[in-house]
Amino acid sequence: MSRTNYPGFKFHSPIFSIITVCLNAGDGLRLTIDSVLKQNFTDFEIIVKDGLSEDGSIENLPNDDKILKIQKKDTGIYDAMNQALKYANGQYVLFLNTGDFLYDNSILGSFFETILNNNFPGLIYCDYKTTGLGVYVQSPPKLTNFFLFRTMLCHQVCMIKRELYDYLGPFDTTFKVDADYDFLLRLLIEIKAKYVHIQKLGIISTSNGFSFQNKDLAKKEVKLIRRKYFPKTYLIYNAFLALTLPSFREKLANHPGVISKFYQRLVNVINHSF
Repeated sequence: MSRTNYPGFKFHSPIFSIITVCLNAGDGLRLTIDSVLKQNFTDFEIIVKDGLSEDGSIENLPNDDKILKIQKKDTGIYDAMNQALKYANGQYVLFLNTGDFLYDNSILGSFFETILNNNFPGLIYCDYKTTGLGVYVQSPPKLTNFFLFRTMLCHQVCMIKRELYDYLGPFDTTFKVDADYDFLLRLLIEIKAKYVHIQKLGIISTSNGFSFQNKDLAKKEVKLIRRKYFPKTYLIYNAFLALTLPSFREKLANHPGVISKFYQRLVNVINHSF
C-alpha cells in the first residue's frame, strides 16, 4: 500500500514505535520482539527500555538496526514507559509487555490500513487472547462512558498517536498499577479522541501481569481514577456496577476451562450489542 496516496497526512518513518519495558524478562522478551520483527509491514522501530537486567535477556536479543536498547535505572513500569517515549520517533505508539506478542505477521499492516482508511484517528485498538485461559476477548466497537467506568481496554491492544502523549502529558507515576487506565481516560474522556476498533485478533497477552499480581492496589487506584474522571456520575455508575455482581463475574472470568470461555463469549455479545 503506497503512502503517497494520502497527501493529507504528513508521513515520516517510522510509522510505528513498538515499546517494551522490562526488568529481568527472561525468554519472554525475545518472544515479544521476534513477533514484531516478523511483521510484513516493516516501517517500524522497536524500543526496549530495560531497567538494568542481570539475567541476560537483553543480550539475547538479535542485533537488528530496528531495535534501540535503552538500559537505564527507573522507578517502575510507568517511569520506564515515560523514559521510552522520549526516544520514540514513530507517528503511532504501541506498548507490548514482556511475553506479549503479535498474533501473526499481518497485524501492523492491519493497523496501518485502518489508520489510512479512517482519517488517522488518535486511537486504534484490536481484539486479543490471554495466554493463561486462552480466552478470546472482543474489544467493544463503541466505548461508552459506562464501559470506560467499569473496565478499560487492554493497554497492549491500543495503538495511539505519538503526538497525543506530548499533548496530554506522560503517564502519571503516582499510580503504580493503573496509570495506563488514567491515560486512556485522559484520551477518551478529557479530549474525546477519535477511535477505531479493528475486529481482528491482534495480540496474545500474558494473563499474569503486574496488575494481576497487585490486585488490592489496583482496586484502590481504579477507585481514585473513577472519581477523578466521572465526578458527576460516579455514584450512579457505581450503584449500577454493583448490581452486575462484579465479584461473581470475576470468578467466572478466571475460572479455568469452559466456564471462563462461555462467560467471555457472553461478554463479547453484550459489548457488541451497544
